[in-house]
Amino acid sequence: MVHRGKSGVEFALEQAVDRLLHSRPKDARLRVAAARGKLKINITTVAKEAGKSRTLIGYDNCAYPEVRRRVQDLTGKAERGTRQSSLVACLRREVAELREKLFFQQFQMKENLNARLTAETDRDQYRAAYQRLRDSASSKGQVVSLVRKPNTGQD
Repeated sequence: MVHRGKSGVEFALEQAVDRLLHSRPKDARLRVAAARGKLKINITTVAKEAGKSRTLIGYDNCAYPEVRRRVQDLTGKAERGTRQSSLVACLRREVAELREKLFFQQFQMKENLNARLTAETDRDQYRAAYQRLRDSASSKGQVVSLVRKPNTGQD
């Protein structure tokens, strides 16, 4: 049986993916898992639901790579390969990205701390200058106002 240029095995695998997506498997054990809410879509369950060997879609250079990609897209494991070396490479990329993010955040934290310390130093200097001004004015009996008077236009 061939549908849209696909072999019967490929069609059966795709139908199995669709049934698993809608939580309506034909396999008895998978039905039990679906009833419990523990049905997972992965290479093994798709092959089991289709009644086919897992090796047909279980490896990078398998017989049905389109079905494999679809299952990987559904499980979120499209980036990670099945071999340890590809897994290690993927994890190293993730570690490098996380280190870069960490470095950037630490840099931003240092900049924010420096800006805060500068602002606090400026505030302290302005307070000291204001206090000196008030002290010198009060010793001379003068009134010091640092607030601008509104312009009334009567000058």
